[in-house]
Amino acid sequence: TPTLRLRTAQHYRSAYHAARLFQFGLDLGVGRIRVGLTDLAVLYEQWCFLSVAAMLADASTTPVDLRQLMASDASGLYVRLRRGQRQALRFDLANGAVGRRAYQPRFGRPSLLTQQPDMLLSLERDGVPYRRIVLDAKYRRDDGSAALRRYGLPAPPSDALADLHRYRDAIRDSAGARIVDEAVALYPLETDDTDRVVGSPLRKSIEVLGVGAVPCLPQTKQHLRAFLHEVLSM
Repeated sequence: TPTLRLRTAQHYRSAYHAARLFQFGLDLGVGRIRVGLTDLAVLYEQWCFLSVAAMLADASTTPVDLRQLMASDASGLYVRLRRGQRQALRFDLANGAVGRRAYQPRFGRPSLLTQQPDMLLSLERDGVPYRRIVLDAKYRRDDGSAALRRYGLPAPPSDALADLHRYRDAIRDSAGARIVDEAVALYPLETDDTDRVVGSPLRKSIEVLGVGAVPCLPQTKQHLRAFLHEVLSM
């Protein structure tokens, strides 16, 4: 039961009202439906996947039906993402290439450990892949002074960056050849300073080392859009 202050004080009342609305999902004609709780890291991962899928769909020369990623039933609306290559989405590009997007694909041997990045973007011509990019959503950030000195802006933690090196080097084909060209972290940083992002070692190292990071939030998706534009233009 809300207290008198929650119901009458302006800011408390607004916050309480927002919290109440957040507890309910979409109205699908059967009354209000309660929202299930999801780990923020998982929610961010799924949002990143859908955001990238929407941007690739915009770049596709043929229609891409993203509704296959969503589903609804009597309990509400939910994201339907299947792990692995079976749910890969296809995008036809103006340069004649085909893009395929997979959610949490699994890579086993010859690596000693199974590798499962969040997303894999594969570009191919005539059925032959010519570029593969791992995108890994990291809902963590290092704002420490050491990170600021090294990268010029807040960055994913060092262990998250180490994961990218592992994906780049450990994911190989049956002959043992490395198949990942770049491994890039998407992480929550809100900044409109494009020059600062592009000039950061986190961004430059993608081209130099094949490992790096790109800020990605709903209000600052321009950094991800610019990165994908560069990838698809090659």
